[in-house]
Amino acid sequence: MDADVIRAAMPSPPISGGPAADRIAGALRTPNVISEKANVTAFVVRRFVDRGLLVDLGANPDGTLHHPARSRRSAWREDLADLVAADTPLGPEQAAARLRVSGCPMGSPKVLTPT
Repeated sequence: MDADVIRAAMPSPPISGGPAADRIAGALRTPNVISEKANVTAFVVRRFVDRGLLVDLGANPDGTLHHPARSRRSAWREDLADLVAADTPLGPEQAAARLRVSGCPMGSPKVLTPT
């Protein structure tokens, strides 16, 4: 493919998963703050790629690259908060609450029981 055609279609360089996650967090009005736990992570961005909401422009299995304008557009979806919540990994307590089961201490042989 002609490099000039590519530059015309994408005038600014692609962004990685971290900045894409920052844009999504900003759109949710929960910005990612340096030195604090991220509200939206690159993991969520990878799930957006899996859902077809973003396209990975790279071929690196350790990271993703995204078109900046497409990333910006995805951040303004009306269902964005629901998508992020569905794609965010849960801790044990959050998972138990979502599944409506009572938890057990880590390492305990007990089985989770419905609440």
